[in-house]
Amino acid sequence: MDDDVLVTMAAHHVSFEVRYFRGKVHVDFGSSCGMQLTVEQAVALRQLLDAGIADALAAATVLELPAGGDPA
Repeated sequence: MDDDVLVTMAAHHVSFEVRYFRGKVHVDFGSSCGMQLTVEQAVALRQLLDAGIADALAAATVLELPAGGDPA
């Protein structure tokens, strides 16, 4: 693997950008916040975010149940 390869990914209408350079994943969250992670750390962060999103969606579904918890 060539550690001098630069890969940049950005999406419109979001406030972060991800780059890969010299064996590190660089995540920029706007003008004053960012992280430099190893690939393994970036994968762990992604798994943590995925789990948090799944929990939030599950909690929202529970909150939508009527009184007594029985779906309509």
